[in-house]
Formats: sequence, C-alpha cells, structure tokens
Amino acid sequence: MSDGRAIYALAGTDERGAPVREVERFDGSRWRSETQLPGPALNAPAAVVLDGLLNYVDRAVLLEHWPGDARSLDRVCRIAGRIAGWVPRRWKARVFGSAAA
Repeated sequence: MSDGRAIYALAGTDERGAPVREVERFDGSRWRSETQLPGPALNAPAAVVLDGLLNYVDRAVLLEHWPGDARSLDRVCRIAGRIAGWVPRRWKARVFGSAAA
C-alpha cells in the first residue's frame, strides 16, 4: 500500500511460511523497518491510510463483523483485488483522493 510518499509492506509470511509482524517502508531508494504490528502475527490484514496514518484490521476482527462466512470473505477479497487493477485512475482519485491515483 502507499500513502503517496512511500510504499508500505506489512504482515504476510516469512520464508518458513510463518506470519510476520514487521512493517517495512520503501521510500523510493531503500526498504527499512518502520515498526511491528501489535499483538500476534497476522497473515492477511486489511490496511488503509487515513489522515496520514496507516491502519490495519486483521482477518479475525473483520470476520467478527462480516455478514457471511470466511469463504465468502475470501471470495470477495479475491474479486476486489482483481477489479482494483481495472478501475480507472481518475475514479480512484475521485473516491480516495489524488494520492490513490
């Protein structure tokens, strides 16, 4: 994800397949460790930049409020990921602000 100034990589899995807590930032020339996610390591959080702050929601919390089951959430996430690549930049800018375009 990006805030328009840098790219952030958070959570995911390491080379052994274990979830990681590290948040890394790429400023255009190098990657560096920014911080650690609080609590247990997460594999697939949702994240967004709001008012300049990186916010995340882990899957377990999201599922508590999701109206369907885990399979339906996974299906929607896959579809949203595919669709995001096809949304015109001007629409993203209009909905999310110019930093999203």
